[in-house]
Amino acid sequence: MSDDPNKLRNETVDVDHVTVEKQQVRRARIVRQRNVVLVVAAVALVALTLIILMIWRWRGSATGAETEVTPTVSVKVVKAEKGAIAAQVSAVGTIWPRERADVAAKISAQIKR
Repeated sequence: MSDDPNKLRNETVDVDHVTVEKQQVRRARIVRQRNVVLVVAAVALVALTLIILMIWRWRGSATGAETEVTPTVSVKVVKAEKGAIAAQVSAVGTIWPRERADVAAKISAQIKR
């Protein structure tokens, strides 16, 4: 071993240079890994969003088909006639129907002929 101070300084510089390069390589690897994790997370988020959207639309179309079904109701229409009352009732109170039906059009507009 020589006691030349210049040689020792060159060896120290070489060791420091190698250490700096190793740190730079490690930092680059960490940055690359972080970028890969971010890209994978973004792709997973997009895929999850698309799956949720497809399920939502699929369920919406299934319930939409169910709401479109309207029952067929037959109605008998008779012209009103004047006649005698079969049984006359006289009482105080309020009369309520057993069943109530609201009849309305789906579209409100004038009918033109």
